Amino acid sequence: LEKIKKATDKIKKTQGNSRLVSHIDADGITAAAIISKTFERLKRKLEIQHLQTLNEEEIEKIKETPEETIIFTDLGSGQYELIKKHLKNKEVYILDHHQTEESDTENISHINPHTVGITNTKSVSGSGVAFLFSKSINEENKDLAHIALIGATGDVQEDKGFQGLNETILKDA
Repeated sequence: LEKIKKATDKIKKTQGNSRLVSHIDADGITAAAIISKTFERLKRKLEIQHLQTLNEEEIEKIKETPEETIIFTDLGSGQYELIKKHLKNKEVYILDHHQTEESDTENISHINPHTVGITNTKSVSGSGVAFLFSKSINEENKDLAHIALIGATGDVQEDKGFQGLNETILKDA
């Protein structure tokens, strides 16, 4: 949560338009919905793009977009090195839950439970990470918790209840 707070303090100060790139499954769509609503409430413009696969060709296309801030939800951790290589001139936020060991760099805020030792695959989904990020931007975004739980369910993280960070999100819902 400290790492999220540091990233949200940074993004609240960011000016200009942003681009959201998200996975096209249930978890990615709900993560995008949470970030989209968050930006709407901030009265900030957000271009939204959904991808099945984030590869080098897609990252090179993103590099050419006019937005200076790029937010990845439910993807990006597995392509960290490509993002680092091609998006040096962008401010990047990766909100993901897939396995990784990569940490932050000067222009990349990598919000992923694996980077802080949370490795239980049913602890939090990509939409859960997006929700925690959103809630850190503004506590009133707590009302988006149910969307994160839909994403977690779509990501097969619910099994006779939720556990880990998902359980905390359930309390918010």
